[in-house]
Amino acid sequence: GGGVGWVSTERHLREAGRSDSAGAVLNERAHSDALCEAACRWLRIEPLLSRPFCELSQGEQKMVLIAAAVAEGPRVLVVDEPCTGLDAHNRARVLGLFEALGCAQLTSLIYITHHPEEVLPCISHVLHLQGGAVAYSGRVEGYSPPAKPP
Repeated sequence: GGGVGWVSTERHLREAGRSDSAGAVLNERAHSDALCEAACRWLRIEPLLSRPFCELSQGEQKMVLIAAAVAEGPRVLVVDEPCTGLDAHNRARVLGLFEALGCAQLTSLIYITHHPEEVLPCISHVLHLQGGAVAYSGRVEGYSPPAKPP
């Protein structure tokens, strides 16, 4: 473990065409069997692991890649729009997993999103960019996201 783990659309696109099993994609990045099993159980992806990665839906692939990033046991985990393309149930599972990781304080989480409702309770600081400039930087308690336009 240790180091920096990450989940992004770019990484997903790079991995999407792989013909090996989803389990192989997951296990090549895993540094901890316990973390790997816990992430798979939390995200409920065990039934996907024997299938070819390229045959999974976009959302299923993303769930496997999220589990793989968690199973790396990184000191810092950077997740860039991790819920894009997920249905409501999987979105809730992913947000719950990141909240549990954040609460455990074993991994520093950098969560990148365009959706202020995804700012998790475990998040302590917010950097809000607007038009390429810093609109807010500080503790989450002082952050008030802008209202969405009608």
